[in-house]
Amino acid sequence: MLRDIVPLIDLVLVMSVEPGFGGQSFMPDSLEKIRELRAMIDETESTAVIEVDGGISAHNSRLLFDAGADACQQAGDDNPYPVPAEDEK
Repeated sequence: MLRDIVPLIDLVLVMSVEPGFGGQSFMPDSLEKIRELRAMIDETESTAVIEVDGGISAHNSRLLFDAGADACQQAGDDNPYPVPAEDEK
């Protein structure tokens, strides 16, 4: 399945919450998914990037990168880099 197409893809998005609405807590089992993906990518010498979206915080971002993630999406009220109001239009 995924292992067969890893050499053909550029990016894998791991949802670390149930998709659909904001404010959810990070699902820790996502870390194992990331470890498995990193192993597949490394074994196949793919250049695919692992991006994680959902429930990202200062605490778990280090865990995500240690597990093999390349990038994290973080948004919402706890975003340390909010978009200025004039840019939201």
